[in-house]
Amino acid sequence: MPRARLDCVDAPNRDSYDVAAVATTPDTHWIYDIRVSGEDYYMEINLIKPEGIVIEFIGKDGTSYEREKDGEWEQSKQYFSLRQFYSPHPIEGNLLICPNLEWPSLTRIGEEMISGQLVEHFRLTIKEEQVQILERTYDIWVDSSGQLVQAQQVMDFEATESYPRTRATFRSTISGVGEPNVITAPVLLTPTPMATP
Repeated sequence: MPRARLDCVDAPNRDSYDVAAVATTPDTHWIYDIRVSGEDYYMEINLIKPEGIVIEFIGKDGTSYEREKDGEWEQSKQYFSLRQFYSPHPIEGNLLICPNLEWPSLTRIGEEMISGQLVEHFRLTIKEEQVQILERTYDIWVDSSGQLVQAQQVMDFEATESYPRTRATFRSTISGVGEPNVITAPVLLTPTPMATP
């Protein structure tokens, strides 16, 4: 295992981090605010275009909760892991933020500066077999310890009778790695028992 990857995996509290993400297509614009602590998470999704809807999700101790912003929390009918909502790359590794840089087909693009930090840029392109998806490209940027700093996923959809060829882009910025996040299950409203005649 490369030294940089060992440094990333051995870092304390590396399963605690924050994500700021933006997803766009020609017709939609979503903003994600995610806080992670191990398997637990809090996520706010803001659909800016077209509807202007804000939805919140919490995953805590194997139970999922959801609500529209400022509405009442409800327990989800099934548990949703964070990976079902947010999966910035398919590269296997001990942790999401420590991608395996020796993953087959992963190509090193070079070094770049992001927010004053020197990072390495890698790319993985997958020819899709799913209906309507032509190609999916993943870019990741990691620091000198092998830790994920930024990720981008681009999907190209073929044209259909109803829609022209479309590109969807999902870009994530990782921060606060190792800083504890406290994820708390929401208090659910319990229905008032009906009075017995």
